[in-house]
This record gives sequence, structure tokens and C-alpha cells, in this order.
Amino acid sequence: MRSPTVTPKLQCIAAQAARDPDRVFTTLAHLIDEDFLREAYRHTSKSSAAGIDGVTAQMYAEHLEENLRDLHERLRSGVYQAAPVERVWIEKDDGGRRPIGKPTFEDKIVQRAVAMLLEAIYEQDFSDCSYGFRQGRSPHDLNVARKLRRSFEFIKKQWFTDTIQLRNRCPLRQSTMHLPAAYPRIDLASLLQMEPQRFGIPGRLSLAYHR
Repeated sequence: MRSPTVTPKLQCIAAQAARDPDRVFTTLAHLIDEDFLREAYRHTSKSSAAGIDGVTAQMYAEHLEENLRDLHERLRSGVYQAAPVERVWIEKDDGGRRPIGKPTFEDKIVQRAVAMLLEAIYEQDFSDCSYGFRQGRSPHDLNVARKLRRSFEFIKKQWFTDTIQLRNRCPLRQSTMHLPAAYPRIDLASLLQMEPQRFGIPGRLSLAYHR
């Protein structure tokens, strides 16, 4: 059952972030209580393989309340430490292999809880034209939006630019290309420098970046 307390919390944070784009949040960690973790659990995929500890979603659910209570206490006291992420390799259609990480199920719950807080704030900062990794949006939605925009412009102006003509000769398709070198080249230190722009005390909310 959906939590009756988490949604109002996130709505309140989102409203504050939208009202004051320069606001720096300093008191958010207390929001991740047992109820918040329970909601994060509800939003965490249960179909993924177990991490390095071998605990599946089904196993975690057998003692869910006890596990969430213990997890909350470790987060509250600052002693929570995520298990290492297991690296596995999956075969690609071209014969190559692609590495993926398998965090533990418990760590996925923590990451989801942090993501819920981050989304409530940063959703207010994103431009409407941004579609990547946003809740309720996907690359497919971006393709549809582009096609609708091109159709509207054609009806309104009744002419095509050279760019649109080129796109008509090469229809836009949703990309399935894998960029193996993209994520390893991201400067994590530079990425984390963005956090203090909205969070005055980044330590607790950096749990998802412990790697």
C-alpha cells in the first residue's frame, strides 16, 4: 500500500525548490525514515539478480519490517556501508561483452530513497525539453515530441528547412547503440561538485555515490 506520508513530503520539497531556484537544502536526511524506506522498497525492482551478498528481493521481503528498521538505524547513525558492487559481463549481439554492476538489493533501496529526494528537487531545475533519465519520460517520448514539433512547423510554415529534409530522408529511430566508454570517463569529482549547489550538507545524500 502506498505510503500516506512520503508523497506530501516530496511535494513540499518540490514546491520549495520550484519557488526558490537558489535555495540550498540542508535538512533532508531526517526525511528518510522507515516509512520513506518502505516506499523506496516499493519502487525498487524485484526482478533483478542478487548482488554480492546473494540476497534476493524475495529473501529480503521475508523479514521486510525488521530489515527496514535495521537499515534505517544504520543510516540514521551514519554507520551504513554498502557492499561492493559485483561486476558481471553480458554478451552483445556483435560478439563483444559489456560490463554491468550488480549492487545488493538493500543498496538499491537506499539508492532509490536518495533518488526520490533528488528527483523532487532537480525536477524543478530541468528544462522541459530534457528527457533523459527523468521520471515518466524516455528517449521514445523525445522522438515523438520531435516528430510532433516538425509536423506542427510544417503545417504552420508550409516549408521544410534543409535539416528537416535530411531527417525525412533518414527517419529518426530510437538509438540502441551502446557507448562503452561514456560512463567510465565521467569525472565523478566534477559531478559531485554540483550537489552543494542545492545541498548544504552533501554527506548523507551522497550515499548513492559511494563507489
